[in-house]
Amino acid sequence: MFILELGIICGTIGFSYYHTYVGLIGISHGIYSVIGASLANVIINYDILPDELLFQISITLVTQFIAEIISYVFFYQEHVAYTAHIFGFLFGLVCGVYLVNNRLLSFKKNDWKSYLSLFSLSILLFSLAYFIYDYSNSWPYGISPDSSCCLSMFQLNNDYGYSFDFIKKNFYCPNQFAQLVEKMQD
Repeated sequence: MFILELGIICGTIGFSYYHTYVGLIGISHGIYSVIGASLANVIINYDILPDELLFQISITLVTQFIAEIISYVFFYQEHVAYTAHIFGFLFGLVCGVYLVNNRLLSFKKNDWKSYLSLFSLSILLFSLAYFIYDYSNSWPYGISPDSSCCLSMFQLNNDYGYSFDFIKKNFYCPNQFAQLVEKMQD
């Protein structure tokens, strides 16, 4: 449950970092964090898992990975948050490596699992700190923080059906939004 909840938060942070003005609904990125944690379990505990269980988990993970790639390549939908799926999976993988390793306190053995666990913890903390710091210091991306800009963007999206990606790619300042709205109203 812990990985699911934190996967939702981290997937949302990652998605919001790249898609500033797009809403996010659902917890699929949390589910992908659980899938990433399952992969971490297989990586860390492959030597103590029964062969049948290891095979079943591996087949499930490979099938899910292939299904996600097929969904993205052949059945791409603009309203699916693929970026959140990726960030949720990566969080689950990194967090899972740290949480699943039960040998963290036994550095006497000098085994690679303990070092991988500490490395994953440092990657997790660094990436979270970076995303939060960068997002808070450079928001919003590519657009003036004027409130009329946001109002015009939402008006273009809601009233005229333009996607946020189209708006962000083609317009920069609020004046361009206002000019487009005026042209469309004529």
